Amino acid sequence: MKRIVLLVTVALLAATMPGSVATAQETDTVRIEVDPIAKLLGDGQAVRVKVKAACEPPAVVLEASVFAQQDEQAVWGESGIASVVCNGKSQVRFVEVNALEGQFHRGEAYVSAGVLVCLNPDCEDTAGAGDIRTVEVVGKPR
Repeated sequence: MKRIVLLVTVALLAATMPGSVATAQETDTVRIEVDPIAKLLGDGQAVRVKVKAACEPPAVVLEASVFAQQDEQAVWGESGIASVVCNGKSQVRFVEVNALEGQFHRGEAYVSAGVLVCLNPDCEDTAGAGDIRTVEVVGKPR
């Protein structure tokens, strides 16, 4: 299961890379950024990741997601990013990423976030953006 999630995340991010074979293109139309600090929730069942996303109208969000992992994927989880609207304004979302395997803990984690948008009504053209970074997970387990 985690390999499928990782492959989907990698495919989304690969689609946004310049020179990619995929039909997605990276432009100023869409942007996403992961905050360098994440918060531990509960006993490690989840982390809260802050992301900032923006896209220009008339684009429409097709997919937006966050993937987090620790300990070389012994601990990992993913979540969608809700309510991103292409209005040209930067939008901050706090995304709760539930652990699908293991438990998150304080310390270093790797987080990737991606957003893919349709540029026209029939979605023939898409654009995407991704951010991958090391974040510090802070907080006390309950």
